[in-house]
Amino acid sequence: DGIDLDCVQGAVIEDSLFDVGDDALCVKSGINFFGRQYGQPSRDIVFRNLTIGAGHGISIGSETSGDVYNVTFENLRMGGTDRGPRIKSERGRGGVVDGIVYRNIVAKDVATALSLTLAYQHGLPPTNVTATPRLRNVLLQNVTFENVTSAGEFIGLPESPIVNVTLRDVRYIGHGAPPPFGKCEYVSGRCEGGTTLC
Repeated sequence: DGIDLDCVQGAVIEDSLFDVGDDALCVKSGINFFGRQYGQPSRDIVFRNLTIGAGHGISIGSETSGDVYNVTFENLRMGGTDRGPRIKSERGRGGVVDGIVYRNIVAKDVATALSLTLAYQHGLPPTNVTATPRLRNVLLQNVTFENVTSAGEFIGLPESPIVNVTLRDVRYIGHGAPPPFGKCEYVSGRCEGGTTLC
């Protein structure tokens, strides 16, 4: 990973270049039972004025056990990454991810434009409430994806749907047919403004 903020509050990362082998930027908050027991959320974090090269994109998770609140990614240029905006967790992690903003981002030649999943590791059985992750209130605003392979994926859980995802002025441009979406299940939200695919 380029940079991981784990159980961090009040951070600003700006004016930098990341070109790595895994997540370029990542916010975490402890893992599984120990993360929930420690109970220190990551919150009030801003990533701005960054260039993102190779790697797995700009991520939150999958270690979300202590909660993640109020994280903003803005004024980013991405090129050749595996994924654009990405939030990932899974059964067993637990924790709440709430209030995430991706704003003023241009991503070119990205495999999967955006990925929100609570099934990062597939096939895990349902667990108790405290170990079930929750994701809500995600905004993508003024985001342009150019020449992407997949428009994205939204994968909630039957017992924990993803709630209130807003795509506002999210544009997909490129040559030929629009890119297809992958899975879209157990999620609610809306498209606004000049969003070109919904």
